[in-house]
Amino acid sequence: MASPWQKGLAAQRIEVAWTWASPSFEHCLTPRERDRYLRLRRQADRNAFATGRALLRLVVGARMDVEPHEVVVRTTCVRCGSTSHGAPTVDPVDGARAAPHVSVTHAAGLVMVAATDAGPVGIDCEPLASALVPGFADVALAPQEQATLAGAPPGALLRTWVRKEALLKATGQGLTTDPREVLLSPWWGPPQVLSTPSGIASTGWRLTDVDPVPGFAGAVASASPWSGALELTLGRVDLGRSDVRAALAGQATQGA
Repeated sequence: MASPWQKGLAAQRIEVAWTWASPSFEHCLTPRERDRYLRLRRQADRNAFATGRALLRLVVGARMDVEPHEVVVRTTCVRCGSTSHGAPTVDPVDGARAAPHVSVTHAAGLVMVAATDAGPVGIDCEPLASALVPGFADVALAPQEQATLAGAPPGALLRTWVRKEALLKATGQGLTTDPREVLLSPWWGPPQVLSTPSGIASTGWRLTDVDPVPGFAGAVASASPWSGALELTLGRVDLGRSDVRAALAGQATQGA
């Protein structure tokens, strides 16, 4: 299978795929993933998690030129070290193309996956109608960022937040880092990282707004040594197709 995602080219390429959560993918989970699935209380959260794993395996399988059920996904929590939850990583497969860096997000039924060969990546997406708790800006944004929100439209706070959370996911630290210590450019302009706390590089990051459908705000953050242009593709994946379901069907036998 020819792949456009090859190293050595001038541009940094990031693939973003999205779909809507479905109750049809529990059978695609490994035993460990099914344990995590069952610990989720809300069926909507279970559907989103299982759909996220199905979409991730489909995207990664195509990039590595392997069947989706051959893709082994592992997680490690940076807070406690547990392997039962945390950000996903993909194991290499003998004879296959290199495993990409990946990130997954889901909110309000929307599921998104980002994949790239260039370097660590993070993705976040939220519905614009999200009811943020009172005082959210005080615990999520730096004072300078809060100052830019005076008189701003309702989605400005959310726009700033999805950019910041995507960056924190790309760093591998997530919310173990105080988000107030990360300073981004104002919400109305092209997203840029202005400063970060000690221990996290403040340069080399790229932030891109990615709004998959009306009513949602999303962002992708990536780290790369490449200095070329950023090429990002965004596409919907129909997981309901029979050929997709057949490709995913073998995953339940895998033990990872």
